[in-house]
Amino acid sequence: MQTKTRGRQQGPMLRAALWGLGCAAGMATGCTNDDIVVNVAGLDPDVKTLQVSVTVGGQPLGKPQTVSRTLSQFVMNLPMDQGGTIGLSLIGQVSSDCKLSEGSAQFSFTPGGLRPTTVQVQMKTLPALLCSLPGVDLRAIWGSSPQDVWAVGANTAMLHWDDSGSGWTRVPATVSTYNDVWGSGPNDVYAVAQFGAVEHWNGSTWSRMTLPAAGELHGVFGFGPTAVWFVGDNGAAVRWNGTSATATTTGVSSRLTSIWGAASNDIWAVGLSGVVLRWTGSSWARTQPSPTAGQSIHGVSGSGVADVWGFGISGVLPHFNGTAWLDGGDGLPMVASGNDLWAASFSEVWGAASSANVVRWDGTRWDRVPIPSGITGNALKLWGVGNHVWVVIQDGTLLRFKR
Repeated sequence: MQTKTRGRQQGPMLRAALWGLGCAAGMATGCTNDDIVVNVAGLDPDVKTLQVSVTVGGQPLGKPQTVSRTLSQFVMNLPMDQGGTIGLSLIGQVSSDCKLSEGSAQFSFTPGGLRPTTVQVQMKTLPALLCSLPGVDLRAIWGSSPQDVWAVGANTAMLHWDDSGSGWTRVPATVSTYNDVWGSGPNDVYAVAQFGAVEHWNGSTWSRMTLPAAGELHGVFGFGPTAVWFVGDNGAAVRWNGTSATATTTGVSSRLTSIWGAASNDIWAVGLSGVVLRWTGSSWARTQPSPTAGQSIHGVSGSGVADVWGFGISGVLPHFNGTAWLDGGDGLPMVASGNDLWAASFSEVWGAASSANVVRWDGTRWDRVPIPSGITGNALKLWGVGNHVWVVIQDGTLLRFKR
């Protein structure tokens, strides 16, 4: 935010100078002849800064600038020799890499014309907070609270969100391709990767764990620091008890893609070729026939022993009601592939699917959730925490929806 300076702005790079309200709106008191008072309406309370861009006759006037205080009303200063059609564009930011709202206005005056002028800008909140992280290949997300969210991916540092306005920050860890992340709390987080590798966060640093000959791992879930499960290639299902890991026998050789459980003795694992496994406390049992007729399942989640969902290729969406697996896709929009699920209750289940499809179950039917325009990548993973649901899009985009 630039310090207020009286007088004209001159030089080869013209710009608009911005500052918090320093003169009375609609009055000359305290304002100079080149002051423009901007009143901003419709601000979402989560917006922390405004990025302001100005055009004159359709041409940019310098670089975008930031307003970080008195967001609902600020002063803009234009060079006195500028006139014509002035375009004003505002982006409401939660952090420098995440935007939540947009607004614009146009006005005209002649060069050297008498000012001040008052301009009204109505902000429009996007369907979701939109975070853009170019060059980052994200795969999964998990959080213990709105102030503690982790995103992981391929060949990148772990990314952490603390909701302070600083945005996504990089936290050093062993470089790898991380496919999933889960934790029992802020000081006990696991990210799973290739070659049976697991990265563990203890509240201050990430450190490498290696599981017994598990191949590439694709899913992680648990019930606390002494009861964590990892699943992956070749039917691998490994249990961590807090001090050591034990490989269990699943009886399948296909890739297991996701795991979720209602209790430590009632756990579901799903995978390619329609594999569905259930852990009853001592062994795995396979559901036969496959509830998806052999079509691969990529995600599993639920809200209890009688409310378990799977999501997979061609949008297959089986639902377990405590007794049997049935088709649960009532109202589901057509998708090429379902990738992940997060269930809060029987009447609130979210799904991530191909082509940036985000869907929601309300207890009676599925509906597509509106997303910001221009998002096209596949929705890969999602997680709900507090009043929000975070969704990972494959091109380095993160969306945060209000529940």
